[in-house]
Amino acid sequence: MTSLFIEQRRGFAVEAVHAIDAVSCDASGDVRVLSGIDTLTTFRSASKPFQLEVSVELLSEAQRSHLSASDLALGAASHHGERIHIDALSRLLPKLGREPSDLFCGVHPPIDLASAHELYAHGELPSVLHNNCAGKHAFMATAANVQGFERDYRPAAHPLQRAIKERLEARTDYGIAGTVVDGCGVPCFVLKLSAMARAYATFARETKQRGPSALSAIGRAMRDHPQLVSGSEAFDGWLMQHTTAIAKIGALGLICIAVPERGLGLAIKVSTGSEPVRAIATGAVLGRYFPGVLTEELPERYRLVHNLVGEQVGEIVARWVD
Repeated sequence: MTSLFIEQRRGFAVEAVHAIDAVSCDASGDVRVLSGIDTLTTFRSASKPFQLEVSVELLSEAQRSHLSASDLALGAASHHGERIHIDALSRLLPKLGREPSDLFCGVHPPIDLASAHELYAHGELPSVLHNNCAGKHAFMATAANVQGFERDYRPAAHPLQRAIKERLEARTDYGIAGTVVDGCGVPCFVLKLSAMARAYATFARETKQRGPSALSAIGRAMRDHPQLVSGSEAFDGWLMQHTTAIAKIGALGLICIAVPERGLGLAIKVSTGSEPVRAIATGAVLGRYFPGVLTEELPERYRLVHNLVGEQVGEIVARWVD
């Protein structure tokens, strides 16, 4: 069995070793374990394109006709609270007929540190718009309103969440093992990496066909507006800027990738949940199994370890064991 390990090194010392689980699904539906095991884990924010798909379909025809690609990208985002995200949300909410008070995702500071420092330097506090899931919640709140559902759309028994689960069952070939509660309060799906890879292979095919489906439009929007989907320093945004892939991270070391031109879906999980090593793991998997998808070397910020005065003191490296 082939296994990938990511080592965090400081000088000559290995400080941490992270086992990587990776599974792919090709255009024919063939599933392959590329590293480690087909682990059971949480889908977290990597499920956002499919949650958004259902919300968009439940909007009125007039509302859908006024949505831009950037609106859809924001709806699938785990945004970092930068000015570009807050401005886009401030435009999206009136378009959807919603107010910040309609969003039940909670409040946290901007993920982007510079944006957080700027906010506090001006004597301001974070709002619901700074929550990385605000775009998804804006669409959920609107769908619930249009359909006449209960205003609080978060419970698993809510008609919107039931519809999302049914869609995810189909997209994952009925691979959902159950649900827990996500950080923003809505249901979080528990499934194997193979089920995630199947869903992203479907995502890839839908996007390639460029048909009228909501999922196809979401895929194109994410690829066209990668910074809205994440942030200036985020790896999934960088990957979409430098490849033809559609990428979406999930909390605790997960990333899912769709490559439309190949009909490929890929799910990669850092078993320890470490976020800093996810980029190196992704680069190693793409380089070994899917040459040509990633043609550039990863930036230093993903490969090297620096101390607080900017000196390089270590590196993050991939090690394959066959």
